[in-house]
Amino acid sequence: MIFKSELEDALSKWYKARTGRDLDLQNPQTFNEKIQWCKLYDTDSLKTKLTDKYEVRRWVADKIGREYLVDIFGVYEDWNEIIFDNLPQQFVIKTTHGCNQNIIVQDKNTFDKNKAKIQIEKWLNFNYYQQSIEMQYKDIKPRIMIEQYLQNINNQLYSYQFWCFNGKVEYVVFQENKFNNSNPILFNRNWEKQDFINNYNEQNCEIEKPDNLDKIISIAELLSEDFTFVSVDLYRLTNGTIKFDKMDFAPYSGVYKWHNVDNNFKIGQLFNIEPLKNKLTSQYNNSKVIFFTPVYNAMSTIERAYKSLVNQTDKNWIWHVVDDASTDGTYELLQRWLNEDDRIILHRNRVNNVVDEGNDIVDIGLMYNDIDYLAVLDSDDEYTSDFIRECKNYALANNLDIVTGGREDIHYDINANPTIRVSEKNFLILTKSEKEKNFVNYLGYMSTYWGKLFKTKNFKKIDRSNLIHQHINSHDIAFSLELFYQSNNIGILSKVFYKYYSYPTSKVRTWRKWKIDAYIRIYSLTEKYLLRCNPIISEINKKAIQFFDLGCIIMAVKLLFKSNLTDYEKQKEILKIGESEYIKDVIADESFDDWCNKVTDQKDTKKMCFTLIKDWMLEQTAVADDIVLKFCEIGQLFCASMSDEEGWLKFRILHANALTELGNNMIEKGEKEIQEIESMLS
Repeated sequence: MIFKSELEDALSKWYKARTGRDLDLQNPQTFNEKIQWCKLYDTDSLKTKLTDKYEVRRWVADKIGREYLVDIFGVYEDWNEIIFDNLPQQFVIKTTHGCNQNIIVQDKNTFDKNKAKIQIEKWLNFNYYQQSIEMQYKDIKPRIMIEQYLQNINNQLYSYQFWCFNGKVEYVVFQENKFNNSNPILFNRNWEKQDFINNYNEQNCEIEKPDNLDKIISIAELLSEDFTFVSVDLYRLTNGTIKFDKMDFAPYSGVYKWHNVDNNFKIGQLFNIEPLKNKLTSQYNNSKVIFFTPVYNAMSTIERAYKSLVNQTDKNWIWHVVDDASTDGTYELLQRWLNEDDRIILHRNRVNNVVDEGNDIVDIGLMYNDIDYLAVLDSDDEYTSDFIRECKNYALANNLDIVTGGREDIHYDINANPTIRVSEKNFLILTKSEKEKNFVNYLGYMSTYWGKLFKTKNFKKIDRSNLIHQHINSHDIAFSLELFYQSNNIGILSKVFYKYYSYPTSKVRTWRKWKIDAYIRIYSLTEKYLLRCNPIISEINKKAIQFFDLGCIIMAVKLLFKSNLTDYEKQKEILKIGESEYIKDVIADESFDDWCNKVTDQKDTKKMCFTLIKDWMLEQTAVADDIVLKFCEIGQLFCASMSDEEGWLKFRILHANALTELGNNMIEKGEKEIQEIESMLS
């Protein structure tokens, strides 16, 4: 099976610019090419942990002992947390998430703190993976680490990079002083100089073999035993002391300057990536897709949903169907299918709209292994036959937690053609900054859970307080929002995989209890999602979520007005809208409709929504005493936001009349109470 990462083209261009050579990622042969292949396809989370300059220390201590670690004086998330008075005269400042991001302080009294602060903060705000697409750096938390300054004769810090293949040291790259970027010299494990690289002056230098080389090699091999290739970087001080520096999975970022191509090829033959390729294929074959379907009285449509699973070209799936106390024979039909297909797992709620324990989507996702995926299938919808194969392949090729494609919306009993919602191109979202930067581009793909693969390992991270009850409208949006936040890597495919059918009786087209409450909550959850990506929500993202949620509110209000609720119940639902902080923000934003007119197809969205509500409110001939004042005040707010003086005046008059009537009623009520008291006293 062929896996192709979305980042292959970008990496190939970077490699060509650095080496002048084309990059063969489908059949890599040289050492440099195989390093590039591993950047994209050998993305074990352990590599991220061991690339983190702080987190790796615990792992090293467990492997070989704490005595090999350089002492540290502190780890900080912010420069201002550092108390320099508590530090020794000499120390080294470095970031935990980068490479060669070090500041050597040899005299604290003459050290330029302001200059160092500017440099460190610049490093902290840069994701090192973007420099050369080294994925192991991408998810490291940026921090500052201050460690001991290592003293050595002539201030030379001898660095040894032990290139280990399958746990065996084959070559040693020696640098006389790592921090001043002295040129490397290459030896084999027997300390025989190798004429592999382009630094002839250094090749003629005599470098004394460390008297404890065998011990250093044994340490390197112990640390490298679980990896196909890694450079274990160690220091050796003049007195023979050995200290750990780092684990480097892409030394020189895979653009090492070899003396000739043959040397690059020769070392590449030691680097066997076939087991890694087989691991990808094995992950594909062993990972299952778990389909989740809540169903209620779906006799007329459930067979279409089931057939779309049976027709999948990849047959490694399981179907969890939760029947919500159906009464039309749906449950009995599912039982018959269950007897014929052991991939079906049938659940049943005892009471309609009450989810029994274990029947929740999160509970079902938590049942499965970290390598598995979950997809949602509505009982009246269907997937294309290539959904599993294409989306799972894309997920593995790009190490994705979520894959989403496009969908086709098919509306029955509405004079509208099917709507295709699909991205113009494939793209990845790999960092929090990209989540914020590309938010407008993927909001529409995040706002439902249909047509997506969710990696089940992230279900362990779900904060259930951010979800909405499974039977309430917008449960799908809240679920998708939460998993988009908890996921590190997200991929959007420019292809339709899901057919969404809408009927007059569908949830989205009928009034349901809590509909407006849910949409108001979705706005706050979307705000929370963005705030967890960045402490400040940009203006364009703020308007995007306002526009998205206002569209939901318009749809809900239209359904509300058509519902069989009493006028009093409808009026109370409208008050929820007017009292929400979200609507108050939209009211206060005078530029909102101008923005909508420029960037969306829907013109004057705010005016359309508020006019719809205001006109209905003015048609009301009776408003109960307990809500009439608030009803009029909210009507005035809607009118004021649209500069509707006539409407505003009508609500003002209604408000004044209500006050008078309520006052008279209070007087009458008071007089009646006095009469009752006097009667009791007499």
